[in-house]
Amino acid sequence: MNYAGLLWQLYCRKQAAKKSKEQIRRFQEKKLRKLLAHAYKYSAYYRNAFESAGITEDKLRSVPLEKLPNIDYKRREKV
Repeated sequence: MNYAGLLWQLYCRKQAAKKSKEQIRRFQEKKLRKLLAHAYKYSAYYRNAFESAGITEDKLRSVPLEKLPNIDYKRREKV
């Protein structure tokens, strides 16, 4: 890692240490919803899981996190 990158990470960590629990929770939820939208758009598996629970791409931004389906991915063994 270069020196500038190291300084940037240090700065970000100091800023994060000043945030309240509520600010951190909102930030984490924002990042999670962005990840869910990406999964919905690019993964048929997750799109089917969400749609079977009645969640469309539009609803991903506002649906309560408790309403998201539990995803239990089990590898299927080849027979």
